[in-house]
Amino acid sequence: MKKVIMIISLMILSFGSESEARKWTDNWTVNGVQLSKITNSTQSEFAELAAGFATSFIVHWLGHVIYFELYDADWKQQGFKEIIYSEHSSSEFRKFGRAGFVSQLAVGSVFKLAGWNNHFTTGYHFGTFVEITSYRFTHRKEGDLKLIDNNGGNSDLEYAIYTVSSILLLDIRYAKD
Repeated sequence: MKKVIMIISLMILSFGSESEARKWTDNWTVNGVQLSKITNSTQSEFAELAAGFATSFIVHWLGHVIYFELYDADWKQQGFKEIIYSEHSSSEFRKFGRAGFVSQLAVGSVFKLAGWNNHFTTGYHFGTFVEITSYRFTHRKEGDLKLIDNNGGNSDLEYAIYTVSSILLLDIRYAKD
């Protein structure tokens, strides 16, 4: 992770300086929105970014809830975790673990395919990226990836797929004129 942050920082630093006619943020877009417009957001636009960010986390949670209900799981919410009490197959438990990530990415894909490039969807995609990329570090002992692993899945492969997908949804581009 440290290497990724260092590489991104070096890329940003190498793409220009204030002596150029335009700031470096004018050259980057995130989800089709010029980065300078994001960094200079109005309160209303910032509220849209924050709402999109929060919505991504809610969609992750709802993905689990909907899946539990579809499979008639006996479950309850305990803080930030969902506890399953009923018996299910290993395959079903892996699907429970995947449901949040898949839901986030599916909703994000709908936004992307519909061409919705605004502050809300940018916040949504950024929230998805943050949750997925940090998940391995914030849920070391339990969580969706452990549920996948403990039931015969390959969480490393799935984590890589989810991470790459979340990066692609952000659609970060450099376009220097």
